[in-house]
Amino acid sequence: MKYSSLAAFCWFIVGVEQLYVWNYSFPGDKNHVEFWTTRQSLLSTHGMSLVMKYVGASAILAAVLVATGKTKAIVASCLCSVFFIYGPLYHYWLPHFFGWGFWYNGAAYTPDKKVDQATAFKLFEDEFGQDSRILPRVAGHPIFVDAEHTLQMPFVLLGYIFAFLALMEASRKRPEKKLKSK
Repeated sequence: MKYSSLAAFCWFIVGVEQLYVWNYSFPGDKNHVEFWTTRQSLLSTHGMSLVMKYVGASAILAAVLVATGKTKAIVASCLCSVFFIYGPLYHYWLPHFFGWGFWYNGAAYTPDKKVDQATAFKLFEDEFGQDSRILPRVAGHPIFVDAEHTLQMPFVLLGYIFAFLALMEASRKRPEKKLKSK
């Protein structure tokens, strides 16, 4: 039960942080929801903006599910939170360290929205260039990991680690079914 509580805490922090980031901006900040919804045509702009605004709710749902300590709920919590490992890896960490990912692949999820690499890097700079960062830029890579994702990633990784440990703990406590003798 202790691991599920720790995982729930991590996912709750990620959820609150994401709800804050996508729904509140300081005067002069850009609207990240508007930027991301124009870069893809997966859903209508209104539909995708709603998804992005409330994506943090999926991490809070993950926190509630993992807190139960039940095997199926823990697995469901990991599925609810997959966006928080995929998104930062593909959009920030892989491009920052390895020069591969979203910004190197045309800054779009669908072929009709792809742009050339120079334009993609300009889009990144326009959207995130003024963001605070903790890690220095890697030489030769125009993409950096902003402070938000640098601070968020440990909670995401710990959320998954503790959820895995909670899953192991829950499976050990599970009573084995006895076969009926005839």
